Amino acid sequence: MRAHPRIAMQILRHSQISVTMNIYSEVSQPEAEEVARALRAGHVLPDFPMLEEDLSVRVRDLVADDHRKEAVFLIRREEKMRQRAAEAFVDSGAPGPHA
Repeated sequence: MRAHPRIAMQILRHSQISVTMNIYSEVSQPEAEEVARALRAGHVLPDFPMLEEDLSVRVRDLVADDHRKEAVFLIRREEKMRQRAAEAFVDSGAPGPHA
């Protein structure tokens, strides 16, 4: 059974997504080729959840509204980042689907 990595991370109580991905991610060659073909054809992957609003979009919107401090706090809370890492993420422009 497949699950979005963030769901697995929460259930397993990992503090960082990298822990979950390093332990539980494995892709077979046929799966990789199938995904590559689908992406080249411009398809959205059927089991990839489309979130209504990506975290990077929320951060970018806060920064655009001159709420940088709140954006940094959001990143620190959601991603468990340290202050400097969260500030760097916010200052990077938080690239996302609306970039």
